[in-house]
Amino acid sequence: MISALTNKPIRSGFIEKDGKMIAGTDTLGYFEIELDNPDNINLIIYSVELGWVFSENLYFKKDEILLIKLEAECPYSFQKDMAIDSIKLLTRFGAFSSLLTKKDHRFEKKYHLFYYNDGGCTDKPAEDCIIIYNKEIELYLDKKYGKKWRKKVNKGISGLN
Repeated sequence: MISALTNKPIRSGFIEKDGKMIAGTDTLGYFEIELDNPDNINLIIYSVELGWVFSENLYFKKDEILLIKLEAECPYSFQKDMAIDSIKLLTRFGAFSSLLTKKDHRFEKKYHLFYYNDGGCTDKPAEDCIIIYNKEIELYLDKKYGKKWRKKVNKGISGLN
């Protein structure tokens, strides 16, 4: 399995059928499942990269190798946020992460954006969505401010170089 957003393997996928976990992906996105009846299979796939993805009416053949490309629905749009002047850097801060510092708040004010954490420990946005969005912010900030902002950004932000 690969992510349609990044074309990278889904390294942390769990595959569920009929309410039972039947497989997990390895670091290359590969998984193997044993099916009695390979017709019309409905799978639920969860991964950190994409969140929950539902695949319905899949058809497999015995010993078949398939490339499954999964796409997450990303709730973020750089263009929409620019239009309403609400630029953010998406974070993965959780319950055990340190809070934003005064330095972080000065950064937000100087660069006219804010750090944004959507979701608690169990309802986090898909990692690939965060990376894609933050890459667009990175390009925007580079174009507007040069690369000096990179030294001041919080180092826990996913997707930044």
